Parts: sequence; C-alpha cells; structure tokens
Amino acid sequence: AEHTRRGLYIIVRRNFRFPLFETFDAPVHAVSCAARDVSTVAPQALWLMNHQTPLEQAAQFAARLEREAGADPAARVARAWYLATGRPATAAEHRDSLALVEGLNEGEAPDASWTKFCLLQFNLPEFLFVD
Repeated sequence: AEHTRRGLYIIVRRNFRFPLFETFDAPVHAVSCAARDVSTVAPQALWLMNHQTPLEQAAQFAARLEREAGADPAARVARAWYLATGRPATAAEHRDSLALVEGLNEGEAPDASWTKFCLLQFNLPEFLFVD
C-alpha cells in the first residue's frame, strides 16, 4: 500500500539498497558520507524514459490534466507546462507541444499520447534540475 511514498520517508537498511537510489547517486548507508556524489549519466535518463514508475506517474499526470483542463488540447498543454515547470509555456513551446501531441495521436489511443507527452515533461531539464 505504500509503494508510492516519497523516497524521503522510506526506511533505510544498511544491507539493502534500492536500485533506483543507486541510479541516482544515493550514498552508501554502511559508512558516513560527508558529501554526496553528483552525476548525470545515461542510466538516469534511460530510467526516466523507460521504467514503469515514471510511466505510471505520467499516466497519473495525464489524468490530472484531463480533470483540470478538460478535453481542450491547448488547455491541457498550457496546464502541463505550468505544473511541470512552474511557468507558462512560450508560444513556440506551446505550438510544438500541440504538434507533438497531434503527431502522437496518429495510430494510438489519445490517452497513450497524453501519457507520452507527460513523460516528456518529466524529462525536461527544468523539471529535473534546480537552478
């Protein structure tokens, strides 16, 4: 029942390491750690694009967009950008996002295209990194 809890609240055992945490540079729990390693490597991006967890979260995000913005694609795109980045999309981002969603709709269920669009939002540098 607690598989969707934030990583901050997970009980940590020294002899068990979560694979996700290893991918994203979690410190070794058996020894003290004065400073965390910081890296951006290919396995992190691959995990974010292909693992089941971000796909499930993207589906939840797409459902939220449908609830909050309705059926209008332009409203959904605007809401997605605001929720993911904390700012409105530029005119070019909005136009390109609408074109992307329309292109994804060809041959797929509409829900699947919105899920893919939301997964794309999760992989934006603005979403992943704090400046």
